[in-house]
Amino acid sequence: MQDLGTLEALDLSAPDVLLTPPRPDADPALHMATRMFLQDPVTMEPRTLKLRRHVSPTGINYGYAGTGPGDLAINVLALHLHAPRKDEDHDTLRDGTRVHPAVLLLYRRLRQDLIAPLGNDTDHVLSAERVRDWIRAQVLGAG
Repeated sequence: MQDLGTLEALDLSAPDVLLTPPRPDADPALHMATRMFLQDPVTMEPRTLKLRRHVSPTGINYGYAGTGPGDLAINVLALHLHAPRKDEDHDTLRDGTRVHPAVLLLYRRLRQDLIAPLGNDTDHVLSAERVRDWIRAQVLGAG
């Protein structure tokens, strides 16, 4: 993969991502109602974030290689790759969010490698270290 400044944009302070499966009381019309939280590195408490939307009409998900896991992959990559400044090269998601160009280049592979294999009936922690190592491997050609 062409570097595109990806390693320089890597955010070493990005937190772990906590994933929770649909709640039994979730509205089935809302697809899977999967939730994504960031783990506060100080308090270790989960905190929510505004999700970016690009490919899924119904929100994030995991455990397969569809559009919901695609949006989850985009969100995870966007946490780990600094958003570009106005004068820098960027891509724009369908929701209008500016992201580093590598986000859209890598999200399908991240979805396949790290998100699709997760069981979708249990909680998961996607560690920041694992995601950073995965990004480095993709950029350096070892992935």
